[in-house]
Amino acid sequence: MKLAAVSLFAVARPARAHIKMSAPADWLTTNSEGDPQKIAPCGIDPSTQPGPTTYTLSNKVTTVHAGDRLMVSWTETVPHDGHFRIALAQQSRDELKDPTVTSMNADGTPAAVTISTEYPVLADNLFPHKATDVQPGHMYTTMVTIPATASCTKCTLQLIQFMSEHPADPSFFYHHCADLQIQGGNTGGAGGAAGGATGAGQAGAPGGTGGRAGASGGAPGTGGLSGTGGLSATGGAPGTGGLPGAGGAVSTGGASTGGGTTGSAGASSAGDPSGGGCSCQTAPDLAGGLGLVLLGLLIAPMRRRRRA
Repeated sequence: MKLAAVSLFAVARPARAHIKMSAPADWLTTNSEGDPQKIAPCGIDPSTQPGPTTYTLSNKVTTVHAGDRLMVSWTETVPHDGHFRIALAQQSRDELKDPTVTSMNADGTPAAVTISTEYPVLADNLFPHKATDVQPGHMYTTMVTIPATASCTKCTLQLIQFMSEHPADPSFFYHHCADLQIQGGNTGGAGGAAGGATGAGQAGAPGGTGGRAGASGGAPGTGGLSGTGGLSATGGAPGTGGLPGAGGAVSTGGASTGGGTTGSAGASSAGDPSGGGCSCQTAPDLAGGLGLVLLGLLIAPMRRRRRA
């Protein structure tokens, strides 16, 4: 009875478990159950070829970028107890080692293995389950992040299934791989142009002339606008004797700016109390001259009478 029970138990246990990776594209052309997949690290050992197990390369390479989120999809064609792990080898497939078994069952099958998320592992202990929890053909999908520093023209993404309570066949793991090309992450846009052009100031006009003197004091003249490099209007040309009034108009000298030449100080005209600025040139003393003419006209008849 005991032998029969053992025999029935052996028949009831799944003889094998299989997975088939659909994304990214497998590096091998596999059959409906995902074979070949038994040999570490990628399902087949090329050094044993030609041999009893043959394989055909798919020659498919998936291009991704550093830092990308990559979708990994597969189907469990023959269910079994266990979980899945995803790893990435950038330099060599020798980086891809099967996990270490940490505990065994009494019948010599594995009970547990190491769980890690250290490089080269990207994700581990995915979808732990019992064979009775899923049906043949159950599909799985997960997302993994490509390391931001990763870069390679042809490297390997590995998907494995750990099978607990399963005899070695030849190990406790099934393997699938995909060839990747990882390009560098995108860089920031070029910086904006540095600094705008600075407009140059226009040269200013020299200072204006002083106001014209009047009998009761003329209105003050205004100085010229200051400009960059304008000539200084300080010290205008001397006047030629302005008409005295009740306080001559004060001329306002032109503003001096850096780089302008300074004129010599001119003499103040009569009736013009300004000490700087341009003195306006006034007309001759017409009133004084007219008085002398009239006086001459009066004196001339008197001289003629005396002679007569």
